[in-house]
Amino acid sequence: MENRFKPTYKDKFFILLFIVIGVINIYIAYGQFRLNRKYLSALTLDTFEVICAWLAVRYIIRRLDYRYPYQRNVLRRVLLQLALTTVASLSILIFLTESINYLLTDKPVPREVYTHHLWVFQIWLLVINGIYIAMYFWQWSKHLEEIKQKPDLPKATLLTKLGGRSTIVQLADIRYCAIADDLTLIGAVNGEIHLVEKSLEQLEQLLPADYFFRANRQYIIHRELVKSIERIENGKINILLHPLPKLPEAVTMSRTKAPAFREWLKLAVA
Repeated sequence: MENRFKPTYKDKFFILLFIVIGVINIYIAYGQFRLNRKYLSALTLDTFEVICAWLAVRYIIRRLDYRYPYQRNVLRRVLLQLALTTVASLSILIFLTESINYLLTDKPVPREVYTHHLWVFQIWLLVINGIYIAMYFWQWSKHLEEIKQKPDLPKATLLTKLGGRSTIVQLADIRYCAIADDLTLIGAVNGEIHLVEKSLEQLEQLLPADYFFRANRQYIIHRELVKSIERIENGKINILLHPLPKLPEAVTMSRTKAPAFREWLKLAVA
């Protein structure tokens, strides 16, 4: 039930950009650009190397979007992204340049590669990172707008047991689900406790992820129950809750789920 934001990057236009970068690099190296075999070969190899470096940069950014999203700490994420993409792209460019040069010629790599080409690419890498960051936050703002425009909880219902009779509970009235003595309980907003013949896993799939979060093996909680959170040992957190019958004052969440929970809390529902 982790409502993790997953951006989609429409970034194929970078390939055209890399051809432009290649033309600039060749112009810097040779002082001119001529449409002949020599220069076209150099442009092809240069573009190939840059695309390989970009694919590594793209992979790193997508992994960071999943493992360390901007919502956790924007400055740290940006600095981490710049550091990792710089190291990865430079390593790939140097390796490919040296390898191709070794296979095709018996001369050392031209000095201009290290004094000009790599520096030009690093400038472009800042631009590329800036474009990805802008695309991420543009989609994030759209995502928040979509959430704010979503209607209230659907008018779906659950058939539960209350005392000796079966009762219909609106999803909008549910505030938590819990496991107690091998029974699945539902706590309603009015304080009533219902039994339901479903597992927490089944309820997790049924309840809207914008409103409910699986805190641990025992509890699914509604956003409105969360009073505050506090860090405890080993990266775990305690979620302090508003009082309801049979609900503890706090539930503990593991270190691995804590980042996703913090991100989920930031998705304010209007």
